[in-house]
Amino acid sequence: MKHHYNNECIAYMHANPGVSITWYEVAQLTARPYGRAFSPDNITSAFRKAGIYPFNQDVITSTATAPSSIYKHPPEMLRDDAESTSAENSENKANTSTCKTSQNFFEERTITKN
Repeated sequence: MKHHYNNECIAYMHANPGVSITWYEVAQLTARPYGRAFSPDNITSAFRKAGIYPFNQDVITSTATAPSSIYKHPPEMLRDDAESTSAENSENKANTSTCKTSQNFFEERTITKN
């Protein structure tokens, strides 16, 4: 889609020298690239690459969908983990700082610097 749209913009600029593309022209410039990019063959190819059709569960590995390695615990355990380690963190005040956020679902946390 992006490739076809860029080609359409280049053709428009050559046909209209000195005229800028504004948001009024975007729908006109997108019509042809949309038809080319979202053809039945391209859509089927995208489903095939994602493993959806025909179904292939091995296309996306479990490591690709696993949580990031920086998290040691699931998010629901963070509150319990922070409370249990608060005594340990209070012993080492020289290497700690407090992180405050304004959103309701976050609480004030003490973060240990490495």
